[in-house]
Amino acid sequence: MPEALETAKTIGDESTRAWALEELAPHLSPNLLPEALETTRAIGSEKNRAIALQGLAPHLLENLLFEALEAARAIDDESALALALEELAPHLPTNLLPEALEAARAIEDKFACVLALQGLAPHLPEILPEALETARAIGNESARARALQGLISQLTLINVDQSIANKIIHDLATLNRPHFLQNIPNLVPLIIKLGGVEALREVAQAIIDICRWWK
Repeated sequence: MPEALETAKTIGDESTRAWALEELAPHLSPNLLPEALETTRAIGSEKNRAIALQGLAPHLLENLLFEALEAARAIDDESALALALEELAPHLPTNLLPEALEAARAIEDKFACVLALQGLAPHLPEILPEALETARAIGNESARARALQGLISQLTLINVDQSIANKIIHDLATLNRPHFLQNIPNLVPLIIKLGGVEALREVAQAIIDICRWWK
């Protein structure tokens, strides 16, 4: 593994170097991970740096996660920053989550901001309404639909109450029919929680009826 890491460090093409680091990460011993992280931080391309961080994140020990978060926060490309934060979020200790949230909130591109908040929402359930509000403000419908779908996929029966459910339904109602229907499967647990199996049957029947009307 030390030789493999040294070989990866010599790769001139940064996208290939990032890919090599991502592939090596699961096999590196703890004493090699600091060197791999330092190699990642030296990658000039922010998108490739984010890809390498994505591969390293699940394998970093707590003492290196602060450095990884700092490396992510140094990324100016907002899409790459969002990707890095989303991948780091499940592995961050509780004391680093506020810093990650601060970085996510500072992202001006709304779709990228939602992506970062989506990664943090399972660990900070209280930010779910904020994430939905950010998604709601995305002007492009296709991007808004993808953002909402990503957030809805993170819902749990614990962090959703009736008020949030109402907001979700209202947000989905702003989408066209195909985008709306794509989100229904992710809402099944919520529908059953709030209305029981009978409510799910009614939703299914409504979809069938609409399909018949628009044949």
